[in-house]
Amino acid sequence: RYWAHNGMVNMGKEKMSKSLGNTLNIREVIKRHDPDALRLWMLGTHYRNMIEWSEERVEEAARALDRFARLLRDATAVRRAATAAALPPAFAEFRPRFERAMDDDFNTPQALAALFDLVRALADARDRGPTATPPSAFVAGVDELVQLARVLGLFGRGAAAEGPPAEVERLVAARVEARTRRDFKRSDELRDEIARLGWLVEDTPAGPRLTPKGP
Repeated sequence: RYWAHNGMVNMGKEKMSKSLGNTLNIREVIKRHDPDALRLWMLGTHYRNMIEWSEERVEEAARALDRFARLLRDATAVRRAATAAALPPAFAEFRPRFERAMDDDFNTPQALAALFDLVRALADARDRGPTATPPSAFVAGVDELVQLARVLGLFGRGAAAEGPPAEVERLVAARVEARTRRDFKRSDELRDEIARLGWLVEDTPAGPRLTPKGP
């Protein structure tokens, strides 16, 4: 049996408490924010320390999650053409850092630092294109990111993280075929169909990239 004494949540430099009337109802908060963004915000402070409630910090966490989710969607786009591959050394150095941080009294801020460094390495590999980093190596790196993030309970829900539905994937594949035939009229029609289903498609050197449409 292990005992862990956690810090408290502050609101405006004061401890959040019913007696002060400054409490937040979690059901109301998750109506305004993605639960994963709240989780990421909390993980950014060591559990033994006080944490100051901040809408701005939660919104920053949401933007960080968008970067994670974009990598997942990019990996989904290239996975069809990728073969299985071992994790390349460029992406393998982050797990030991992550594990050392978690072994150090659940030092989640340091664990997140390792994850975000892996995100930056993967984004750089994606932007340099498949010649510099083969699709199979990129997919292996994203899979490593997901494994580590799930230790912290991240990527548990949300269309952005789950990727597009099968119908959207089918339309994207048909659009790739149309562009290969140089049938740009049909390509534009398929792009519009994809948009009606709630996704934007962008053509990149690594293949089509899908992004959920905003509200």
